[in-house]
Amino acid sequence: MCIRDRSTGCRGNCPTAVLATHADAYESFRASLDERVCSTYRDDKCPYATPRCINGAPACVDGRCEWARRKG
Repeated sequence: MCIRDRSTGCRGNCPTAVLATHADAYESFRASLDERVCSTYRDDKCPYATPRCINGAPACVDGRCEWARRKG
């Protein structure tokens, strides 16, 4: 398991948990989003935005890799 940045060139995002065996496919998909969606956002006068993120950590929950909230 590893933590991956979900940000693109035109939008910041919170980190996400990605199973290490899927990391390359995830990064490839994210790069394709950048290319398709973010290439003209500045010309379209759209701001770069980043949401507030939930405090958490990657965890195995019911056999799935996911981002789990930290208690406390």
